[in-house]
Amino acid sequence: MNKPLAELPININPLYLASQKASKLSYAPYSKFHVGCAIETQLGQILLGANQENVSFPACLCAEAVGLSNYAMITDKSPILRVGIYVHSDVPTYPCGICRQMLLEYETRQPGHTIDYYIFSKESFATFTSIKTILPHSFSEFIPT
Repeated sequence: MNKPLAELPININPLYLASQKASKLSYAPYSKFHVGCAIETQLGQILLGANQENVSFPACLCAEAVGLSNYAMITDKSPILRVGIYVHSDVPTYPCGICRQMLLEYETRQPGHTIDYYIFSKESFATFTSIKTILPHSFSEFIPT
């Protein structure tokens, strides 16, 4: 269920602002669909990702994939605490199926640590714990442990 941004907990505001900032860094000349992703680690680092389009559409990168790539490059692998995704739209826009599966891989690789997700729009947000909430039929049995 979507909630107005006025109800956003104060400790989540930095995640909101970072994901909104990231959306402004996206390159989306074809779809005009600017997406920003902010990944917050348990040590308080916030890593950004923004969608990157290409005239060859299969070469496009989603904001979540760019954010996860940035996370993979840091040397201190503090577990992911929260993921914020921002789209300048009227309602929260959830990740695509490929990104949901990618997020699940990272979630699975940090046993004992769940990830809280915040999906932001210009007026409201939705939240849930664990990407499994919106990925009921994943390929989780094939993820190496």
